[in-house]
Amino acid sequence: MIDKIYEWVKNLSFYLVLVTALLQMLPDSDYRKYIRFFTGLVLIALLLTPVLKTLHAGDLKTEILQDADWQEFQDKLQKTETKVRKQMTETADAAENGKAQDEQKKIEVKEIEVQP
Repeated sequence: MIDKIYEWVKNLSFYLVLVTALLQMLPDSDYRKYIRFFTGLVLIALLLTPVLKTLHAGDLKTEILQDADWQEFQDKLQKTETKVRKQMTETADAAENGKAQDEQKKIEVKEIEVQP
């Protein structure tokens, strides 16, 4: 537990030093307020990380993947993919058969005569 708190504090301090250095390198410009806004949002996300981990918000992905609606969606998606692959194969086979038939229907010209 102490290791996690130490890692969190270390991440926060690194981020704050990085942001301070970035803001000091910037010339006085109109973009400074936007950069401060963005870095503030990232800081809020860093501050909330342990709270969200405590509330098990990280397990949300697992819950979504185990949801029955999600499984039904995956099944439909797999069936649709199978249908599309089958149609593509049939289309390719039909095209090959069409080429073979075209080759059989070729007309051979033995002689051409041009009159002036």
